[in-house]
Amino acid sequence: MSEGSDTAEKIVTFALESTERTPYVVDDVTQQPIHLQLLSLCEDSRGDKWMGVSIYFDFHSLKQLGFDFNQLGGETFDREHELMQDTAYMYVPLSRIQGFCYTIDATRTDFLNRKKNDELPRRMQPKLIKFSR
Repeated sequence: MSEGSDTAEKIVTFALESTERTPYVVDDVTQQPIHLQLLSLCEDSRGDKWMGVSIYFDFHSLKQLGFDFNQLGGETFDREHELMQDTAYMYVPLSRIQGFCYTIDATRTDFLNRKKNDELPRRMQPKLIKFSR
């Protein structure tokens, strides 16, 4: 505790793993899930809890942002299943998490093969299972 203060600093140690199971939030406008890569957790001086995240964009979001799909070379972007991870990070209130989803690190071919062979996570809404290269 600092002098004149009745609050104690909390130090929490944890490990974040790179995994296919990730949190998601719901877009305020479209009401669609937005896959996130969780990078850090923190609490500010007011006690508000935040998460440092990288957002995954779907085809429609990338198109609205003016993304040039020619940058992908000859490969086509899977409009239904593929996501692209943003390189910028942002902080989002922890309370925005709506649940978890799966963002599978795979090529389009590998993802479609896993889907065809019924090797994707079960008991999960299909819109919550996507892939990113």
